[in-house]
Amino acid sequence: MPGSKITMAEWSNTWLQSKMSKAYNTWHRYESLINVHIIPMLGNLRISEINTDHIENLINSALDKGQECTARKIYTTLRQILERARKRGLILVLQRKDHMFETG
Repeated sequence: MPGSKITMAEWSNTWLQSKMSKAYNTWHRYESLINVHIIPMLGNLRISEINTDHIENLINSALDKGQECTARKIYTTLRQILERARKRGLILVLQRKDHMFETG
C-alpha cells in the first residue's frame, strides 16, 4: 500500500495544509486539535496502523477529562483526516462508529 509508511503526524499536517483556504478560526481549531490531541496520541503510528482501539482511546482521553465538546471535535476532525487518506488510497477501510456520541 503506497501510504503504509506515512505517519499520522505527517498525514495530519498534509491534510491541515489542504485546509488553508478555510476561515482563520476554523483552520486554527483544526491545527489545535491536531497538535494538542491527535499527534501526541497517534502521531508516531503509521496511518495504515490506526484502528478503532486507537481512536476510542483518543476520544476517551478527552471524555475522561470532561471535555465532551472537544472529544466531538477531535472525532469529527480525525474522521475527515482518515476519510481523505482513504480516498487517496493510503488506507483501505475507514471503520466508523457513528454511535460514539449518541445521547439518550
